[in-house]
Amino acid sequence: MKKFLFSALLLTVFFACKDENKCADSVTYTNDIKPIINATCAISGCHDGAVGSSSPGDYRTFADIKKVADDGKFKNRVLTLKDMPPSNSTGPKTLTDAQLELIQCWADKGYKE
Repeated sequence: MKKFLFSALLLTVFFACKDENKCADSVTYTNDIKPIINATCAISGCHDGAVGSSSPGDYRTFADIKKVADDGKFKNRVLTLKDMPPSNSTGPKTLTDAQLELIQCWADKGYKE
């Protein structure tokens, strides 16, 4: 019985530590997030900076997306509400689990450029 409890405890600690370390310190806008943004957000009719666009914000540069990242709007819409990209998007309609995980890591690490 003691061996079983010890084994269960070791497995619990192992998986808990594994989850804590899933975010690499090297997640950056330039290397990891920009390709996601360019493919799903900064597309025609969305956050592309076009005059008369119904979507607020120009997400083509780090400086512009950092503004909505810092005020919490980006994280709220993408990670909490998960309503971006919208279902009527001209591009992808959803983000993959891998994309969401990268964006979460980027947010957790302070939105590094």
